[in-house]
Amino acid sequence: EGRHRLPGRDVEGFPGGMCTVACELQNYCTVRTNCVELEGGVCLYECGIDQDCVFLAAGWSCVETEPRADPNQRVEVCRGS
Repeated sequence: EGRHRLPGRDVEGFPGGMCTVACELQNYCTVRTNCVELEGGVCLYECGIDQDCVFLAAGWSCVETEPRADPNQRVEVCRGS
């Protein structure tokens, strides 16, 4: 199931909008993305520093969050600020 956050609507946390995939487990996501506990599970791009997120748009940064599969772990993904 695709999730679309279009500019001007439903974009809190998604500056400039974004299309992604809903997920329950990591294997739902593509390479270099992580299934994170956001909106019931969504795939977001992996990162290590803020610079890794500049390809998305202004307002994105690298943040630590919990993966959907294991809330005791932490992953870094691009999220809107």
